[in-house]
Amino acid sequence: FMEKNCILDAADPDPRIASRDRNGVLHFNPEYRNAAILAEAMEEMNLPESERRKWLTLYEDVFDHRSFTGRSGTFYKYEGLGSIYWHMVSKLLLAVQETCIREKGSELLEPLMEYYYDIRSGIGAYKSVTEQGAFPTDPYSHTPAMMGAQQPGLTGQVKEDFISRLIEVGVRIRNGRLGFDPFLSTEQDLTFTICTVPVKITEADEDRIVVIFSNGESRETQNLVLDAELSAEIFNRTGKVKELQVSVHSP
Repeated sequence: FMEKNCILDAADPDPRIASRDRNGVLHFNPEYRNAAILAEAMEEMNLPESERRKWLTLYEDVFDHRSFTGRSGTFYKYEGLGSIYWHMVSKLLLAVQETCIREKGSELLEPLMEYYYDIRSGIGAYKSVTEQGAFPTDPYSHTPAMMGAQQPGLTGQVKEDFISRLIEVGVRIRNGRLGFDPFLSTEQDLTFTICTVPVKITEADEDRIVVIFSNGESRETQNLVLDAELSAEIFNRTGKVKELQVSVHSP
């Protein structure tokens, strides 16, 4: 956006329209996501008609919106500016989540987690039927501002949401070994299943996993990672493991 949004050979306008960065390059205010919004803003500024036309022309020269025809050769209404593109929201959520994992333990983690949950609150599953324009759990590709959900179907949103939720509740799989690290979750108690095996995560004084077997026996680990053999029993759904009770130390 910063590479595209560069105004060449123009004098400084009202700073609400455009401003220069530290390198002296002039950029349009990012709040103006289309020419209509820019035109409305300039009208409120009481700019002369000639000044408005000049900046609207420059706006279209910079962004060249007319050249965009969408991925299929036609600019469908649900692909337009102002639409919620659910799959892209899910991709953003997953990308921020991956960044949170990389920044675990740094001062950047807390603000990143705030962004993560802000984005998460915009996902369809967390919206009402009225906001979504359909049942929130139905995966739709786009939801335009002027109408309800469009292009229904199993879009990529399902994949990204599934991955991000598993990571959020702490599921980690490395080298065939199942482990847990729910630092991203704000929930005190987590209950879910992995390959039909119930998992309950609670806060405790130390890290451990109590493995409950179907024959009534149990085994306890002193960390949050199962060995490869036990992990395989779960992944292969053998029925040998009945339940996992995960205790996570909260500093």
